[in-house]
Amino acid sequence: MQAGYSRDVFSSGFDAKFLCNYCGNILRDPVQSYCGHRFCRACIQGLVSSGDQRVQCLQCLTEGNADEEYSFINQDQIFPDMAVKREMSLIESKCVNPGCSWKGNFKHYEAHFKECKYQASPCTQCGNLITASKLNDHMKNECPMRRVKCKHCNAEVVQQDLDTTHQNECPKYPLKCDSCGKKKITREKMQQHIDKECANQKIQCPVPNCEKHITKVDRNKFQNHVEQKPGLHIVHNLEQVTAISEKVAQIVAHLESTQSANNAGVITELRSKVQEQEQAIRTIMTTGGGGGGSGSVAGGADVGNMMQKFQALEIKTGTYEGIVTTLHREIERCITAIENMERQRQQEREQVNNDAEKIKQLEAKLHMKEVIIAEHALKISNLETTVYDGNLMWRIPEWTKKTQGSSKWAVYQYLLNCILYI
Repeated sequence: MQAGYSRDVFSSGFDAKFLCNYCGNILRDPVQSYCGHRFCRACIQGLVSSGDQRVQCLQCLTEGNADEEYSFINQDQIFPDMAVKREMSLIESKCVNPGCSWKGNFKHYEAHFKECKYQASPCTQCGNLITASKLNDHMKNECPMRRVKCKHCNAEVVQQDLDTTHQNECPKYPLKCDSCGKKKITREKMQQHIDKECANQKIQCPVPNCEKHITKVDRNKFQNHVEQKPGLHIVHNLEQVTAISEKVAQIVAHLESTQSANNAGVITELRSKVQEQEQAIRTIMTTGGGGGGSGSVAGGADVGNMMQKFQALEIKTGTYEGIVTTLHREIERCITAIENMERQRQQEREQVNNDAEKIKQLEAKLHMKEVIIAEHALKISNLETTVYDGNLMWRIPEWTKKTQGSSKWAVYQYLLNCILYI
């Protein structure tokens, strides 16, 4: 049950008697108390059910009638004011919803208001009041809480988070490298670009005796740096290979002591291959250590072959890294999809709980209305037998049942008993 109508509903003005003495708005379902003042039915029922033992009419208090007994509102002394309701039904009224041009008699206002397409209702996503005609368009295109797809990663996110939180997390969002200026590098590939591709990134020469071991050199100039001093870098590579060879020898020795005689040939073959590699490196060192001549040319050729082998290994490494990156990206996509599904399930679970709570509230309200209807039915039954013209009506209970098939003497005896009882 609602309080009174807005005062703007009567376009041509209204009498003060059409105002509720509690909420101050136009009377909705007007009733009159014993003191003669008018209220909305919802307002006066809220007063008498507030828990106070004796509730006084506010208008009576304003008029200085606080000491009068009739100023107290009693549930049994509230009557519908049909006269005022008929007067109000004939007054010219208008719809109070912004944008609606409806006009007509007030008796048609309630029916129009329930169906008015300009009536504002709360959006279920953001809670803002939106007119019924624009609600669907608002929820699809304007609501800040609607879910949209990111154009980069296709993940569903809340609209108001799309340009803030998600933009700072999206793995597919295009970025610009601050070092080389390359654009449209996805966030998930930016670290790989910095570590493997960016030409302006500084890398450190692994040779301890090299001057660039401390100062670092641009990636796009590192090959030229190696070609300027090939002997120094080959010596370093030789030392690394020697260390690896020693580890292989230790492993081979361990395998020889643990494996059966059937594996002896394989171990011997591995040892011979390691020795061949060591001999090849020493040959390169011998031919490439001179300052010039044919030895330098041969050393340069061998260095070129090694560089080609290194580049081939880098290509293979890059291929494997690409496969691993793809698998990692697919795993992240699956994890994101699972998180979105779990979030959606949580929202649906909360919605179910909210609906269950609303159902309980509606059931409680329905029970209260049934009680009120029963009370009204009892009052109507009592009013049907009440007259106000000064004549008393004597109602004899169960007359048909008592007189049917009875003798006159029995009927007279029943009437005499009723009179004596009264």
